[in-house]
Amino acid sequence: MSVSYAWTTLHIEDLDKSLKFYRDVVGMKVVMQYRIEPVDEDVAVIEQAGGGKIELVARKGFKLSLSEQENFSLAIETDDAKSVIDSLGNEMPQPIVIDEHTKFFFTNDPDGYPLNIIEKK
Repeated sequence: MSVSYAWTTLHIEDLDKSLKFYRDVVGMKVVMQYRIEPVDEDVAVIEQAGGGKIELVARKGFKLSLSEQENFSLAIETDDAKSVIDSLGNEMPQPIVIDEHTKFFFTNDPDGYPLNIIEKK
C-alpha cells in the first residue's frame, strides 16, 4: 500500500481573487481546475515549484469563521515581504525578527486565512 500527502484544501469565497494572489504573487501554478455543478463549487489545485499543493474550493456565500482562523495558517517564503503584503492591500505588520536574515510577518490572505510571510535575505 502506498500513501502520500496530496494537498491542503482552503474553502474560499472568490476563486479569481485567491488565484490572483497565490498564482500571480506567490508564483504557484494551476495544475487542475474544474466546476462541481451539483454543489455550485469552483475548484482549482495550485502547486508550488518543487511540490506543495493547495486546493482552492470557492463556494458562493462562504465566510470564514474566527474559530477556523485560530487553528490554521499558511507560511510562504519571500525575499520581499512588503511587496507580498502590499499586493494584498493589508497594512504592514510589525516583524518578528528570528535572526539577522529572517523575519516573520503575520497577515491574512484574500479570504482571511492567516499567513506567516517569512522574509529571508
